[in-house]
Amino acid sequence: MKKSIYLLSLLSSSLYSQVGINTDTPTKELDVNGEVRIRTVEISTSTDDISLVVDSEGVVKKNIQSTKGILRAYLSSNFNAPQNASTIYKVTNWNVLNNPDSSFDSSTGIFTAPVSGLYKVTYTATIMQNGNNPQTNIVLGVVDNSTKKWITRFSIMKGNTTTNSVGNANTFVGLLKLNSGDQCYFGASGYVSILSNPSGDTGQGIGTYFEIELISTTS
Repeated sequence: MKKSIYLLSLLSSSLYSQVGINTDTPTKELDVNGEVRIRTVEISTSTDDISLVVDSEGVVKKNIQSTKGILRAYLSSNFNAPQNASTIYKVTNWNVLNNPDSSFDSSTGIFTAPVSGLYKVTYTATIMQNGNNPQTNIVLGVVDNSTKKWITRFSIMKGNTTTNSVGNANTFVGLLKLNSGDQCYFGASGYVSILSNPSGDTGQGIGTYFEIELISTTS
């Protein structure tokens, strides 16, 4: 009976003020001075759910990484860069899987940084030579939308002959230091075809895809 009265009193007071457990000076709507135990927790079945963290003062907050999520997309159709080795071409035809904060515009292929920080980009591209003038050095990476220059890139050294019709997969992991509102896109040098669904005698699958993840809000 005493517990019921205490609970009713606690609920009633919470309608008008902050509630403290083991403290007379609560600083939040619910302020617990002590350990917290939850005996049963439902398992999440959604990739949109947000994880919680505790800061140095013990305040429960949403994890910024899970709030921003991981941007994921794959190439929906082949992209053929024109035959000009001195130009960086924007890769388009992306099909978005996860798009937190609507940070990626699939119609333009442009990513806009939602917050300032350090982003990790993971990029797998299946490529083959495009045209009759094979290049010994194919360059892929991420391009600043304002300067049209690389901000992270990787080179794929090739021989002087064209690759086979299936293409070969190459994976790159890089870091992007971006300010809030900065825009960038995936680029490719000329004379290259980026394949969406390479196939062969033994099967086929998605050949080109990327992830962009916020890993730090400090530079």
